[in-house]
Amino acid sequence: MEVQVEYTDREDRKVKIKIQEDQGLRMTSDNFGSGWKHGEEPHGVMTFTDEPELKASTLAGRNLAAELDELKAEVEALKK
Repeated sequence: MEVQVEYTDREDRKVKIKIQEDQGLRMTSDNFGSGWKHGEEPHGVMTFTDEPELKASTLAGRNLAAELDELKAEVEALKK
């Protein structure tokens, strides 16, 4: 599920983030409204989702040096 929430200023944004997070949603984007300029009070639309955040795969537990040695041995064997 994806939800878009408009906000009008910094305090409104903070309150609406808390409401969405309390419902188990996480923010995926925060787009300032058209015409917004740096230094002005923020206003715009935030997008929230209930989909879990994708975790980056980890190389933990892999011995990359040993894997590289095995690949080198295979290449050498193919050369013969």
